[in-house]
This record gives sequence, structure tokens and C-alpha cells, in this order.
Amino acid sequence: DVVLALTAGGDPSLGCTLAEIGNASEMVGKFAMISRGTCPFLAKYQSAVQAGAAAILIYNPQGRRNATNTGFDDNFANMSGTFQA
Repeated sequence: DVVLALTAGGDPSLGCTLAEIGNASEMVGKFAMISRGTCPFLAKYQSAVQAGAAAILIYNPQGRRNATNTGFDDNFANMSGTFQA
């Protein structure tokens, strides 16, 4: 299952911190889908891991261009794997 990260108000969350994800408890064992923007992918990854997500999908919101702001080193591809066995 895929769970869209939402704020406590129900809007899409940037997921920069666990506190920004109002529905974090719904992510346990599931794919967390988090919007790009404002913080490195590493912060989004860490938030998803703290929420107990099995994996993370980062998407571009409509009208946003691609940009590089990963926060990862050369091991960036590791983010596409699962967090737990």
C-alpha cells in the first residue's frame, strides 16, 4: 500500500521532519509518498524511516520542476530500496 504524507490539516506534506507528517502512523510497513520541496531527500527519508515506512516515493507536485537537493552522498540509490526486511 502507498500512503500520501499529509499535514495535520490534510494538505500534502513535505515530510522534512516527522512532526510535519500528520498521518505518520498510517505509514507503518507501507510506502510513504512524500512531495519534493524545501529540504533534502535525506530529511524526507529520515522522516519516513521514523514513521516506520517500508519504502519512500518522492514525487514532483504539479507545476514544479526537477531540482537536485538530495542530501545523499554517492550512495543515493539506496533510497530506492526497502527500509526493513
